[in-house]
Amino acid sequence: MGLPLIATNGSHYIEEEDWVGTRYLVGVKYGDKISTPRGYGKGFRFGFPNHEFYFKTTAEMKALFKDIPEGN
Repeated sequence: MGLPLIATNGSHYIEEEDWVGTRYLVGVKYGDKISTPRGYGKGFRFGFPNHEFYFKTTAEMKALFKDIPEGN
């Protein structure tokens, strides 16, 4: 179709280190304790699987998708 490629990532906070605050805010939202194991279903709390949900720079995105020629 000749459309340009766009690479994106899910962003839930701005800086990488903001994952800590986000973890607490999500806990407050759902009424979960941080000591509750992260997972799905009863007895678990919601949580992101890693700390990569921050707004990445252009350089970081290019590095992540360096194997795709159209991205550089």
